[in-house]
Amino acid sequence: MPARPFVSDSPAGRIRIKRIYRAARVSDGKRILVDRLWPRGVAKDRARLFDWCKDIAPSDTLRHWFHANPDQWQDFVTRYRAELATREDLVRELAGYAQGDIVTLLYASKDEEHNNAIVLRDCLRQWLEREGKMTDRPNDEPLRTPLCDLLGCEVPILLAGMGGVSRWELAAAVADAGGYGMLGMVREPIDLITREVTAMRAATDRPFAVNLIPAATDPQLLEAQIACCLDLGVPAFCFFWDVMPDVVARVKDAGCLVLHQVGTEAAARLAEKAGADVIIAQGIEAGGHVHGRSPAFGLAERILAGTGLPVVVSGGIATGEGLAAAMAVGASGVQCGTAFLATEESFAHSYHKSRIVEATGEDTVLTDVFVLNWPKGAAVRVIGNSVTEGLKGHYLGHDPDSLPRETIAHDDDQPRLRFSTDSPLRTTTGDLEAMALYAGQGAGNIPDIVPAAARLNAMVAQARHILKGPVRNGFEAMS
Repeated sequence: MPARPFVSDSPAGRIRIKRIYRAARVSDGKRILVDRLWPRGVAKDRARLFDWCKDIAPSDTLRHWFHANPDQWQDFVTRYRAELATREDLVRELAGYAQGDIVTLLYASKDEEHNNAIVLRDCLRQWLEREGKMTDRPNDEPLRTPLCDLLGCEVPILLAGMGGVSRWELAAAVADAGGYGMLGMVREPIDLITREVTAMRAATDRPFAVNLIPAATDPQLLEAQIACCLDLGVPAFCFFWDVMPDVVARVKDAGCLVLHQVGTEAAARLAEKAGADVIIAQGIEAGGHVHGRSPAFGLAERILAGTGLPVVVSGGIATGEGLAAAMAVGASGVQCGTAFLATEESFAHSYHKSRIVEATGEDTVLTDVFVLNWPKGAAVRVIGNSVTEGLKGHYLGHDPDSLPRETIAHDDDQPRLRFSTDSPLRTTTGDLEAMALYAGQGAGNIPDIVPAAARLNAMVAQARHILKGPVRNGFEAMS
C-alpha cells in the first residue's frame, strides 16, 4: 500500500462544522454555537460549549428571508458574507482560536449542506489565507500529527497502559518527555487509583489517560473505578479487549476522550460505532495480552482504509524506525509497552527488566497458559521460561479451570499463583522466573535500561532523521 500523504497541521484543518444534536466529543476542541437562537431540546450542560457567538449569526432579517426562500442558497451566501464583512472583529476572534486548537462551529439546521456554519467556516478560512496565517504545506515537524493536538502531547508516542507496570512515575516521565502517558489500572482497587492519579497530577500538568479492561473486570469494581476516575477529573480513558458500548458511552457522556485498543477490524468498527476517538491497532507482535492474530502494520492499514479516526500502531515497536514506518503508512502514532517497561521509572521488577534486555523477539512465545483471573483463551506474549518450556510446544488451548492454584510469589500479603497473569513488580518476592514475563517482539531492540525520556528521545531522533531524509515518501513499512 503506498504511503498516505502527510496531513497538514494548518488552521484550515482545525476549523470544522457539526450539527449540535450530534454527541459532543473531546476531539471537537472548542465548540462554538454560531446560531442566533438556542437549539430546541438541547440542554446547555450537554452542549459543552466553549462559547455561544450569537452576534456572528445571520441577522434576524436574513434568517427569516432564507427560511422563506430556501432555494435561494447562493443569494443567502452573498448576503451573509456581506454581513460578515461588517463584523471583522468577531471573524478575527473566531479565526484566532484555530491558531492553537480545533474549532467546531455548531449549528442546528437539519440541512447539512446549506446552512450558515458552512458560509462562516469558508469565510474564516479565507480570512486566515488573506492574513497569511494558513498554509497547506506539510508541517516542518514530521512527527506532529493531529493526534498530538487531540491528546495534548508533542510527539505521537503513547505509553501502553500496562497493568501494574505503568504507574505514575513512568506515565509522568513519558508525558514530560513529550509523549502521552497512561496509567495501567486494570482491576486495581479504588484507593490505588486515587493515589496514582493524585501522584500523576502532582508530578506533571500534562494530559494522560487511565487504562481499564472492562471485559476482564468485575462489573461492580469497574463501575467503581470509572466513578472514581470521573470524580478525580481524569480526562481520558483507554479500553482494551471486548468492546463494551455502554462503558464507552458512560465516559463519553461525562465528556472524556476514549482510546480503544483492538486486535481486529471488526472490533475497530465496533469501537468507532460506540464513540471511540482513537483506535489503537494491536498486532500479534505485542507483549502482554494479545487480542488478535494479525501483524500490527497490516491490521493498521486495513483499519485505516475504513475509518477517519486517528489510528495508532501497537506491537513490536521499540525504535524510531518503527515510528517512522507507522507514519509512512498513514497512522497517527505508535503505542509502546516493552520499550518503556525496561526503563528506570517502570514499576516492573528489575529481574523482568533484565530479562527483556537479554532477550530477542525470537525468545518470546504466544501462550494462553498464563490465564488465571482472565477469560479462557486470552493469550499473552511472554519471554520463554520454565513454565512455557514445560508445555513442549503446546502453547495454546489451556482451560483455566483445569490449571492448579499454586502460590509461587507474593506482593506484600497478596499471593501470586503459577499460571496467573501477574507479572513481577518492584514489590514482588518469590519465584519470579516462573511468572509471566511480558515482552513484545521488539525486545531485541532494547539493549539497556535507561530513563523513559532517553528511550523516547532516541526514538524521536531516529524517526525524524528517517522522515526528513530522502526515504521519507518511500519508506517501507515494517511487517
